Amino acid sequence: MYPDHYAEMTEFGFVRKGEGPKSPEEIRAYCVRPDGGLVHGATGDRDTDMGSLIFLFERMLSSFAENRPAEAARYAGVLAHFVEDSLSPPHADEVAPAVHHAIERSAPEFSLAGRTLRPPRGNLLEIVTAELDRIYAARARNREDLPAMVKAVAGGDERTLNGYRRRAATEAAEILAELLMAVGKTEGSR
Repeated sequence: MYPDHYAEMTEFGFVRKGEGPKSPEEIRAYCVRPDGGLVHGATGDRDTDMGSLIFLFERMLSSFAENRPAEAARYAGVLAHFVEDSLSPPHADEVAPAVHHAIERSAPEFSLAGRTLRPPRGNLLEIVTAELDRIYAARARNREDLPAMVKAVAGGDERTLNGYRRRAATEAAEILAELLMAVGKTEGSR
């Protein structure tokens, strides 16, 4: 949730009660690339999105190499947010806030058990490029299906919405698992 917290604090001056960061400076290192670009979700600009993914990978690997696993986990959390937001159906296009909220509810339960994940192949750049292509393809499917989702929201058809939510969540989990396997493969080869 760091990218959401960072945006809330910097754009709206809002700080959540309870545990968690209380200032943007606490989490800036995880949410802003050295070039000043924000890391939140896919923007559709390939160079920006590749920059975000490579930044996260580099920081995770550096954190592991310097025996800072908690820091690596925070970068992995931002990676998870990047993938999840990118594949969240209402993030595929601009939708009214009420519709966005109705679609983005938690996905129905699912499991990756029994699925065959693709082991990462190639160098880090090739792996990140292939996974970004999958993210873009999933976003395109969500954009195409958005009218049907809005219709399901209007009709209170949770069953139909859950099908779209489950599909997006499952693919996001697969992509994230494969990206994390790539980090493990790269980190393990050091």
